[in-house]
Amino acid sequence: MKNTIYKIALCISVFIVLFSNPSFAKAIHKPILINQSNSYTSKDFVIWILVILSEIVVISIIIRHFFKQRIKKNAEEIIEKQKRIEESEEKFKSYLEHSPIGIFVVNLQGFYTDVNDAACKITGYSREELLKKNMAELQPPETLEEDLKAFQSMVENGMVRRDFQIIHKSGNRIWAEVYAVKISDVEYICFGANIEERKNAEFSSIKQNEELKIAKAKAEESDRLKTAFLQNLSHEIRTPLNAIMGFAQILPEFYNDADSLKKYSSIIKNRGDDLLSMINDLLDIAKIESGQITVQYEIQTLDNIFNDLKEYFTGIKKRIDKEQVEIIFDCDEIFRHKYIFIDRIKTRQILSNLIHNALKFTDIGSVTITVKSINKELHFEVKDTGIGISVQNIDAIFDRFTQVQSTGKAHIGSGLGLAIVKGLLHNLQGEITVSSIPNEGTTFSFWFPFKENNMCNSKQNF
Repeated sequence: MKNTIYKIALCISVFIVLFSNPSFAKAIHKPILINQSNSYTSKDFVIWILVILSEIVVISIIIRHFFKQRIKKNAEEIIEKQKRIEESEEKFKSYLEHSPIGIFVVNLQGFYTDVNDAACKITGYSREELLKKNMAELQPPETLEEDLKAFQSMVENGMVRRDFQIIHKSGNRIWAEVYAVKISDVEYICFGANIEERKNAEFSSIKQNEELKIAKAKAEESDRLKTAFLQNLSHEIRTPLNAIMGFAQILPEFYNDADSLKKYSSIIKNRGDDLLSMINDLLDIAKIESGQITVQYEIQTLDNIFNDLKEYFTGIKKRIDKEQVEIIFDCDEIFRHKYIFIDRIKTRQILSNLIHNALKFTDIGSVTITVKSINKELHFEVKDTGIGISVQNIDAIFDRFTQVQSTGKAHIGSGLGLAIVKGLLHNLQGEITVSSIPNEGTTFSFWFPFKENNMCNSKQNF
């Protein structure tokens, strides 16, 4: 409608302009102009003024229309651009909101000014809670100073990349990877991701590498100890063998001397017992390591085991010149004579090895063996008044191929006795501990389950 009006106004304007032209008017109104002798009246001037005014009005309308159209077009272009900007902002905001990466916007003071859902998921806080917090509130106290230095680096350099721990709402600490960049003079945007699984894998890998290094070191140490052990064992074996061979050669010379023959035969027997003991230790440790040890329960009394050990160590003490060291068995008399199911051979071997060990390092005093029944377990204590074990050596005494030297005096044996004790107790589902005070004595405590005498057969394999 408006365009039609403007077109009509334009036509009228053209017509008036043409009509107002004297030549044109003269051609159209020739008779009138002739009659007026080519002179113009006041009426003509009025018409001219009206025409000029009309032209001005029409031109104004045209100019107004032109500028209005231009303004309208520019406005439409601006509105369209604004709409595209808003749509772009909405898309960007949607991308941020649905991004799997946590997005934190912080100001110069370290307060959160905007966060997305992923950021809330990482920290455990809601959007409202995070927007009230400062970054420092989510940092562990021990790393806060270092984290603040990283933030200052971001302010100065415009960006930073860092792995650090944050405190989750639950109180747990989680690892996060953060890239932060400057987006204005007063705000920074941080992109964060939960890397707890990756860090755990890294720590696990580091731990495995450390364990491998430790295992390698232990293997190398074990190999070194085995070499040293074999060297020592070769010496220990040669010592009784030399005695056996030497005295066996001179026996015929004393064939008619009963006293000398008895003496030298006793030496040969003792050295043979030493050699046999070493061989038995090697066989026992080999069986333990290969898992070939079986448990055999049988009806037995502790009194029988104690009497057997007393008789055995009477000769041992005399032989190693330790008759002054008393061996005491302390046990309730009723329980001492009570028939119970127990692996007699292994129990005797454990006690024998521990008593042997105590006698080696005890020159005066006693070795006391105490036994108690507690919750269907036999609890033993082998306590001596010897030289004790130093703190630095106490953790190594059960290691295979290790022989702790507490004094400068050499001691006969393979050094496998305590390793065998620990292995036998493992098969009996038992445990052993040790405590010691240097120059006062050592106490070995061990225990394992036993069975009451409620079975008919006298022996059973387990």
